[in-house]
Amino acid sequence: MIDSKILMENLDWFEERYQFYSTDKHKQFSRSVVFFPRCSVLEVCGWLEMAVDDILLKIYKTKTGEEMSGNKKRLYVDGIYGLSKNSFEKIFSNIVGFINLKKLEKSLIGVDYQFLKSFIADIFKKRDRLAHTYSFDENDPIYKTPEGLKKDIERVEKILINIEEELSK
Repeated sequence: MIDSKILMENLDWFEERYQFYSTDKHKQFSRSVVFFPRCSVLEVCGWLEMAVDDILLKIYKTKTGEEMSGNKKRLYVDGIYGLSKNSFEKIFSNIVGFINLKKLEKSLIGVDYQFLKSFIADIFKKRDRLAHTYSFDENDPIYKTPEGLKKDIERVEKILINIEEELSK
């Protein structure tokens, strides 16, 4: 799976700037208070998509003993644009099958799997909203600070590692 180290470093960088510009001394730069959490959401979404793709390609190789061909990769992995709760299930069932996906759901702690699906649905809903707005309105819905997202990513990464391990059996 794609390591979250670089993502965490980027979130730390965003957090430093977020904290710097959210002080009273720099209130004239209030756009930064919205800007850095927005950047963090986009960064997390990119990491999540790459991590899920990487897991699927590794599982395919483990189970078949071969690399996924370009056509299959385009159809079953690259063909799912953006993650959501539904596309997460679809992309996994395309590779591992619906029955194995249901077994996976049962083998994982239900709370973790539900958290993962909920997190993916929420973060990509925010990403879609951010991708289609341009303003830095301070009245925008509050997004987690970069530091707040790091805590969620640590949990998501553990769940994804469990999924990878379970499906590699």
